[in-house]
Amino acid sequence: MRTTVFIICILGACRLQAQSFDFTKDQIDKITLNYYYNENWAGIIDLGERAIKNGVSFDYLHYRLGEAYYANSDYTHALKHFRKILNTFSNDALLQEYYYYCLVFTNRWREAVAFLPACDTGFTNKLDVGNSNVLEAIYVEAGFKFSSLAAAAPNQNIGTIGYRQIGLNSRWSHHLHTYASYATLNQSAYWGSYLQQETNISGAYFLRRGWSLFAAVDIIGLDRTILATPDFPESTEFLIDQSYYGGIAKRWTHLMFEAGGSYSKLYDTPQSQAMFAAHYYPMGNNSLVLSAFGTLHHEADSTTALFKFRLGKQLGEKFWISADYYAGNSRNVIEERGTFVNYSIDATTSRWGLLLSYAPAPKTQLFLNAQYENKWDDALATKYTFSTAIIGFKYFIN
Repeated sequence: MRTTVFIICILGACRLQAQSFDFTKDQIDKITLNYYYNENWAGIIDLGERAIKNGVSFDYLHYRLGEAYYANSDYTHALKHFRKILNTFSNDALLQEYYYYCLVFTNRWREAVAFLPACDTGFTNKLDVGNSNVLEAIYVEAGFKFSSLAAAAPNQNIGTIGYRQIGLNSRWSHHLHTYASYATLNQSAYWGSYLQQETNISGAYFLRRGWSLFAAVDIIGLDRTILATPDFPESTEFLIDQSYYGGIAKRWTHLMFEAGGSYSKLYDTPQSQAMFAAHYYPMGNNSLVLSAFGTLHHEADSTTALFKFRLGKQLGEKFWISADYYAGNSRNVIEERGTFVNYSIDATTSRWGLLLSYAPAPKTQLFLNAQYENKWDDALATKYTFSTAIIGFKYFIN
């Protein structure tokens, strides 16, 4: 008896909810248009989706829903609504632009390229399709690693590391993107000093259905001076080290997986790594991402497991914040698709990181990267820390 009453109540509530939606098509058109003028995207999405569920659907409603989802960086749902009206507004350059970028931001690269010939010339000219200017953005970074042993006795001094980098981001086509950088690091420590110069070239090639390939080459020149000891005279050396990395990635709406491997020879010691990463996008876009990274690092007949976890969040249209934690016990670890992140002679045992990014203008981005590392010096059998502060600037050419 109770079950029957419960079912009747549920059915009654559902019927009441369905009957409570008494907006006409004209009312929905006027209300959503007013929401559009006031950029009330949440209002458009709420009323528009309820209208469609109750059988009220028209072209301009789908257009406004697509724009509302796009404004919220929900490109998957925006694409769904833009698809429904693409034939109706086939000559609408703004709709073509929305639709194209929805395809790009959801990793439907081949479909995006195939769509371009049907687009208005004003839009394709704005894209600079076929333009010889492939340079997309310029990065400039500078910072320091402040050691907790920087002011210690001379035989235990681990000096501050200075860091500088300039990078060029290029887009050769809709499929091929590359990044080239030059960085220098310098440090004075109890054992001597070194100047490290690093050139990195990395690229990604986007295939169909969310698949992509990526590779990186990293060349390091190390000019090192080792101070004299009672047993050895002072010496200088210049080493050329290199690493090679390659992998594959697959992106869905809410998930992305990466797998890759690398080989490197650093300080005349060969080492190899197998790397895996998984990224989860709860909102179906890049506004919130949870990432996990795993690395098997093999060097000198031993294998070490390393892990990193990251949480990133978009705050409005101009701010981005991410926090990460690294756990392992290894030096010269390659992270993030071939880029050396763990710079220093000694091993990192753990690291906390925080990245803040701010876009003050459409073509500029400022960011601050702060880290706190726990280190281990084998020669001194000493634990110490590095506190890192790096500021950077990015300017978009196109």
